[in-house]
Amino acid sequence: MGLPVIGVPTYETTIPSTNTKINFRPFLVREEKILLLALESGDKKGQYRALKQILKNCITTDGISIDKLTVFDVEYLFIQIRGKSIGEVLQPTIICPSCQVQGKLKIDLSEIGVINKNEIQIPHKVMLSDSVGITLIYPNLEMVQDIDPEKAMGSGDTETVFKIISKCIDTIFDKEQVYDPKQYSEKELIQFIETAPTENFKQIIEFISNMPRVEKPVNFCCPNCGFKKDMILRGVEDFFGSVSPTTA
Repeated sequence: MGLPVIGVPTYETTIPSTNTKINFRPFLVREEKILLLALESGDKKGQYRALKQILKNCITTDGISIDKLTVFDVEYLFIQIRGKSIGEVLQPTIICPSCQVQGKLKIDLSEIGVINKNEIQIPHKVMLSDSVGITLIYPNLEMVQDIDPEKAMGSGDTETVFKIISKCIDTIFDKEQVYDPKQYSEKELIQFIETAPTENFKQIIEFISNMPRVEKPVNFCCPNCGFKKDMILRGVEDFFGSVSPTTA
């Protein structure tokens, strides 16, 4: 005789980038183990692999390609699943910038959404000259296995920024034809971007810098020294690990 089947509820949510409704189930013990091991490793690539596996396991709607979800889709869906699995009140650890003593934040996951500063149509067209242009899409999970777009844009790492831009190019076009960037190497795409006029390039940077993100403003007060700071939580590490959040 086989062991009994443990039933789990299912819930509905929406993929932010497409407004597609999907169903999901909560974490099981095996998914929580995957998450904890990934967070403990501190390896960004490993954490994205863990997110991919958890979403693949927990999303019950057929036909959803996890690799094609945007980064903010993945983070938002993960938070939705986590809220229904372990509880919607989260208390991540934060190190006080003043006295280095650990404190706790209290966050209601049901209040977290996607902040979208780009009121534009995707793919987004940017003209690089009178006759040559590109269309841009938001980076998806497959594109950024080795890159954190949010942190790279604020790091001053020019090489990484150019890599992100090359991955976000959906098409290249001129008056005669449309070119598929998948037919060209990363090096060729970066060299192409480097030929863009500065003013036109600023439009690309603005698109990447303002891409939608999952974030939550918080107010921190150290229980030890009373130090206060307004901060913004962004990304899975900030919400579920030891926090080093961005100053608001």
